[in-house]
Amino acid sequence: MLGHDGQAKLVDAQATRAGSSAECRGSPVEIRRPATSSRPAATTMSAGDDVQTPAGDRKVEGEALSTRPGDQERADYVMHLESLGALGSDAVRQAIAAVRRHRFLEAWYHMKIDEKQNSLSFVRHVFDRDHPTPEDLEEIYSNRALVTAVDGWLAKSSTSQPDLIAEMLTLLDARQGHSVLEIGTGTGYNAALLRELVGSDGKVCSIEIQEDVAALARRHLDDEGYPDVAVLARDAYRGAAEEAPFDRIVATVGCSDISPYWLNQLKPDGFMLLPLRHGLGDPLIRIERDPEDPNCGIGRVIGYASFMPIEGELRWRDPWGTSISTARGLLESPVRTYPLPESLVPPASGGVNLTETQRWRPFQFFLSLTAQLLRRQGIGFGIAESALKTVVLVSDAAVHGYSLDGHVRSLDNLHDRLVYLAEAWDDLGRPNPEDYVLRFVPRAEIPDLDTLPKRYWFVDRLQYLEIVELP
Repeated sequence: MLGHDGQAKLVDAQATRAGSSAECRGSPVEIRRPATSSRPAATTMSAGDDVQTPAGDRKVEGEALSTRPGDQERADYVMHLESLGALGSDAVRQAIAAVRRHRFLEAWYHMKIDEKQNSLSFVRHVFDRDHPTPEDLEEIYSNRALVTAVDGWLAKSSTSQPDLIAEMLTLLDARQGHSVLEIGTGTGYNAALLRELVGSDGKVCSIEIQEDVAALARRHLDDEGYPDVAVLARDAYRGAAEEAPFDRIVATVGCSDISPYWLNQLKPDGFMLLPLRHGLGDPLIRIERDPEDPNCGIGRVIGYASFMPIEGELRWRDPWGTSISTARGLLESPVRTYPLPESLVPPASGGVNLTETQRWRPFQFFLSLTAQLLRRQGIGFGIAESALKTVVLVSDAAVHGYSLDGHVRSLDNLHDRLVYLAEAWDDLGRPNPEDYVLRFVPRAEIPDLDTLPKRYWFVDRLQYLEIVELP
């Protein structure tokens, strides 16, 4: 399938960019503080829930814990995440209860949209973490991602949405004594959560490509009592050989591929949890080393996310075209509207209410394996022809055809292609992303096609050929 030139770039999301860069590669910077003493035991809050304070929480003599700024909000925050079903284990619940999110923030940005000028900008909101206002604490301890660094109109770093953080920590299953590598430090909040999970016998190493972001995270971690978390301001592509091997590797950026260094730095029984770009999304892939060939990886989709793209050596152009701006005026009004193909009409729900995202996710994943160019606009998602002059988009009610030059024949051909792919997906039994097996083979190795199952597709990535099998 994809990757005509083996290039790709990821778009959209809610976490820090991390990765690798040529200018960083020659002179990596380690921003680390040695632990000078053992971390003090956590202290229990009295405010409405059994919430632990982090090792760095310093209580003022004579002051009740429940009166400190953010304590009550943090307790409510934990309860809210629990009500959402986001806290999948007691260990994750205790970690999130222990770490003060507001202490890892100094400012964040609000998005401002000017509809008249058709422009987007960010407005910086300054925050005093030592004297937070109730309004600031309400926003921080809500289930929202907060953009913490921008470059013009692009967000380049943030603290992720809390329920996604909790879900990924649950899926990662980091345990006491584990060694964990994090790709994308951001504010340092997630690194602190990981440190709580692995305990004093464990180890956390986090890599951040942006030196200013890494330095700020280092200060946050020191202030909150996590001096033994290693923060490396450098290229994440080569991992952290000096801290390897790792039980777990987790990325908080949208990855274009896996790095062979990450795979080699895993323990034999370890695994990676990566948001790996597939078309319109970043499904969370659990990847283990192939027991028959440690240079290869085997993965399954186990969750869903959307993140900022990785930077540096693993940053690609996007073979699916999702980052290409649609020609001006193309989507002002549809040239044709087609009925929704029978193969895309959802079956009876059986009492299960799916969101629009959940409903279309299986077909979108299939399109990432079979279509050249994908588009997502306000009305829906679909496919485009090579010059992006013709697009067909699927909505809940119909298929909408747009053409810049008004060529109806090319529009009909593209619609027929979409219907063909929808019927092929339907004939396969409408597989979910979790149904596929993903194999990652170094591009230098040529797979034996005779050993593959009858149903397979290729995603040609920078370092690896991804072979997607449907058992």
